[in-house]
Amino acid sequence: MVVRILASLLLATLIVLSCTEDDGPKDVPQDQEETESDSVATELDPNFQHCDSVYIATRIGTACCINGPTVAKAGNIFRYHYQMNHRDAKVDWQILEGDISIIAGQGTRTVTVQFGPGFTAGIIIGVGVGIKYENLPQLCSDRVRIDQD
Repeated sequence: MVVRILASLLLATLIVLSCTEDDGPKDVPQDQEETESDSVATELDPNFQHCDSVYIATRIGTACCINGPTVAKAGNIFRYHYQMNHRDAKVDWQILEGDISIIAGQGTRTVTVQFGPGFTAGIIIGVGVGIKYENLPQLCSDRVRIDQD
């Protein structure tokens, strides 16, 4: 009975503290070294998705986002960085669609991907698990759509 109550409380906590999706502008620049790539993407580049670092850091609930270029061409190698407002985040990176391969960084906050010869568009997803409240793991995911340059 006690186990059932604890399991119910854990499930309720996970539901209440589940991640939110930020529909607001993503215009806060981030550190350049987090997103080095073969082609330079800066805070002035409209083809670069930015996390709102202030929103992520000050969010009471769970929040996350991915930084990285939103346009690419076959052969490009780019890095994408996952931000989460929980400590010790482990990230499962997934390619939802497109000729994109993960070449480094699975399980970490920064993943390196290569765009294959058949690339026309694709989606990369980062699902993070981190600790914030009472040492309970919290999940949050974000995705970035990449179109052909």
